[in-house]
Amino acid sequence: MRKNNAADTRRFCRIVTHQAIGLVLGGGGARGFAHVGATRALLEQGVEFDFIGGTSAGAVYGAGLSFLDFDFEKSTAMCRLAADSKLTSNDLTLPIVSLMSGKKIRKFLDSMFGDSHLEDLWVNTYCVSANFSSASLKIHDRGLTQLQVAASMAIPGVFPPVIINKHLHIDGGVIDNLPVEAMYKKPVRHIIAVSLSAEATTMVDLHEIPSSWQLFWSRITNTTTYQLPGISSILVNSITINSRHRQENSKPNVSLFLELDLKEYKFLDWTNWQQLIEKGYQQTKQKLTDTTQEMQFWK
Repeated sequence: MRKNNAADTRRFCRIVTHQAIGLVLGGGGARGFAHVGATRALLEQGVEFDFIGGTSAGAVYGAGLSFLDFDFEKSTAMCRLAADSKLTSNDLTLPIVSLMSGKKIRKFLDSMFGDSHLEDLWVNTYCVSANFSSASLKIHDRGLTQLQVAASMAIPGVFPPVIINKHLHIDGGVIDNLPVEAMYKKPVRHIIAVSLSAEATTMVDLHEIPSSWQLFWSRITNTTTYQLPGISSILVNSITINSRHRQENSKPNVSLFLELDLKEYKFLDWTNWQQLIEKGYQQTKQKLTDTTQEMQFWK
């Protein structure tokens, strides 16, 4: 607790009286910008957070908001930096371990978190990754913030794994893209979960996948348009298939489940960051308004 800090005092009181609130943020690539808007809408309604957890993009913005002490001017600057950095553009490498080198992501995380450690953040914060070495879920709540967050967002095939204590770690979305279960271990009474993974059903009007040369030639000549996702999109979306079933099972155990509709935005498109923040804000604000009075635990 910081001296003369009212927010810290309120948080301490909620925890010791078993009224604490946990915020869980899901993965979703560039759609993660919406977490900033959603969090701002919650705070405006008087909701304060005592524990924060996240996967992948949720790890970045959960740890980022905690690190910045929920200063939304600084948070917007963080989003602008992420968008301007174009974290998945011009970062290709020899595709032996991954399609991208991950250097731009690591540079951004270093500029964001510096030498801070998760256990030093004022609001208790964790993120999750998949321990590739032991085929298990890893909950990170200690250690260098930028390293733990990098592990949580190391999308297999897209970014290289992150080594922590001689173990390889990959994106937590492989096992749990919305780490609600990890929040059960915290002394919380209410859990708020924000999911970015609502997906439209995709139909393909083809009998078989065209050859790579056909796809390449169609792009060069612009003669035939095949409505097929690229390799990055296939990799990114494939890792969360298992997590979607897990997410459905966790819904009954949260006090407030926010499933944001962001289907129109691509997973790795960083250009619409301002619209995504606004979408997250407006949709969350509407959801809070529509919540019945007896379910409004924050009041």
